[in-house]
Amino acid sequence: MVIDYGIHVAVTNLTEDLVKEIPKVLEAGVSSFKLFMPYRKEGLMSDDGRIYRMLEESRRLGFLVQLHAENNSVLELLIERYVSLGKLSAEYHAKSRPNFVEGEAVHRGLALAAAAGGNLYIVHMSTKEGVAELSRMKKLYSNLYGETCPHYLVLTDEKYLSPKGRRYIMSPPLRSKADNEALWEGLANGTLSTVATDHCTFTDAQKDLGKDNFTKVPNGVPGTETMIPLLYSEGVSKNRISLNKLVEVVSYNPAKLFGLYPRKGTLNVGSDADIIVFDPDLEMELSQENLHSRIDYSIYEGIKVKGMPVHVFVRGKPVVYNREFVGKKGAGKFVPRGKHQPLN
Repeated sequence: MVIDYGIHVAVTNLTEDLVKEIPKVLEAGVSSFKLFMPYRKEGLMSDDGRIYRMLEESRRLGFLVQLHAENNSVLELLIERYVSLGKLSAEYHAKSRPNFVEGEAVHRGLALAAAAGGNLYIVHMSTKEGVAELSRMKKLYSNLYGETCPHYLVLTDEKYLSPKGRRYIMSPPLRSKADNEALWEGLANGTLSTVATDHCTFTDAQKDLGKDNFTKVPNGVPGTETMIPLLYSEGVSKNRISLNKLVEVVSYNPAKLFGLYPRKGTLNVGSDADIIVFDPDLEMELSQENLHSRIDYSIYEGIKVKGMPVHVFVRGKPVVYNREFVGKKGAGKFVPRGKHQPLN
């Protein structure tokens, strides 16, 4: 690792014996636990009872529950239906996970959190229905948070119709322009609290494992290096969000929610000097050739941005200078985190 990092614990088979271990995990500096509503066949799914139980503990111990919100039963039904009909191209990945599959699960997760009095953070939200439900529930109960990703803000499900549509397979899938705009509005008005990348660097060869069957495609897309320029070009420059809001959703809010503030997420005396130097006038056409991830394509190929980070410092030491890596492998440190800090 070349930058500082923390980790989450994925909870896939909660038992009361494991619940008793949570305080030890917190003492080790890990204060967020991720649960999955889908992925039953992969052995990752938590049912409503287990989700509720973790939310109860989050209230008592002050940690954050992250939730991947999709209705497992419906998406399994739809996947099996399309496979049985021989509809196996990338577009059927999206069609097997329509908006309501996320919207219903978001509703259920929020209801469980409110009932348990817990701290809930819904990861990679992609739909207008999910944003609407989060907005409604936040007026009734405060410790509810939502995250979206750059690809849900700037790309649409038309990508699945392209010859390399499988490159864009992630879960939840890409949506419509109406969903894009609802997510931007959710960021602007505070319904959504953060933007994260869900960064995953599967190569073309790996994605091609599912060239004949969308269910075999590894899920995930890259996005770390392109997040800030996309948020600035498509958000700040187009008056969808303010510059202050950009900093809030990628730095200040995550630091507070995940127990890193004020060490991270702010430039105060005593805080780590983690700094991006940003050139708002630097123009670039995004391409695999001018990005630095070890992957043989970019999902943002050909998109023009104005505004790029040029230098990056971690604890005051340069890691990127003039857009070139100058850091040292292993210089990043594990950062123990404290309790979740509410934004409200």
